[in-house]
Amino acid sequence: MSTTTSSEQGILEEPKKFITVFCGSSPGRDPDYMELAKELGQAMLKKKYGLVYGGGSYGLMGAIAQTIHEGGGKVIGVIPEALKKIERPELPDVDNQKVFGEEIVVKDMHTRKALMSKLSCGFITMPGGYGTMEELLEITTWSQLNIHGKPVVLFNMKGYYTHLIDFIQHSVDEGFIPGWGKGIIASGSSADEVLEQFENYTPPLPRYDLKWDLDTQAEEFVYKFNVEMTCGGCSGAVSRVLAGLDGVKSLEVSHQTKKVIIETDKLEGTQEEIEQKADIIQRLTKSRKQFSEIVEDA
Repeated sequence: MSTTTSSEQGILEEPKKFITVFCGSSPGRDPDYMELAKELGQAMLKKKYGLVYGGGSYGLMGAIAQTIHEGGGKVIGVIPEALKKIERPELPDVDNQKVFGEEIVVKDMHTRKALMSKLSCGFITMPGGYGTMEELLEITTWSQLNIHGKPVVLFNMKGYYTHLIDFIQHSVDEGFIPGWGKGIIASGSSADEVLEQFENYTPPLPRYDLKWDLDTQAEEFVYKFNVEMTCGGCSGAVSRVLAGLDGVKSLEVSHQTKKVIIETDKLEGTQEEIEQKADIIQRLTKSRKQFSEIVEDA
């Protein structure tokens, strides 16, 4: 998967933590929605929270991302490749990374949610459509199952989520959601109230004792190399050395085609370590002489 980082010059304020904000890529019909999204961004800046969001440049997504990024805060947008052309297109005379912050492109929606969860200390949901509500309810289910205990807070701006809050109570009354379950989702009607609820959040008890590592549920980052060996007889030795590298998930070395295909998991090391690993892989496949030198150094 491709990953790009912000080219913004200067030193951004180091956030104390990141908050994942789920919200729509539409602005809504009332201009107040956009203004309130900006207010949440300003409130997060004051408290030095960084933003993790869905990576879009339109609607509420774009409003909060631009507010925080232009204010000197840290922004990470996580977007599936399939949605990039729709929610974060390349526009003439606009450098998306300078306006909206860092971008991470992932392969699918599940990977997006797993990574957004991993990167942040909690979740705030602003108005949005089916996708936003699905994200809210999945992260709520994860809390119910005790996969995480992070804050889950609705920004109920202009009463947008009042009917949902009432429906949750209705589900409790009808016996489909446990009484303690309604306490998973907190809410506030202003940016300051939302952050107050966020910082004072305590996950309800009891919760189910089900835990798993979200990292095992999706392969967020995979570097793939497809390079050509110039040495005809070293495929077996190349295989043995590559198999011993940390993080190599799979490899295919063909003596006939002189091709090497390697999949390596980025999560196994720092960016510097991954770059070194990539360099080793590239060098291993160039010539017998270089290959021998690397084996001797190992």
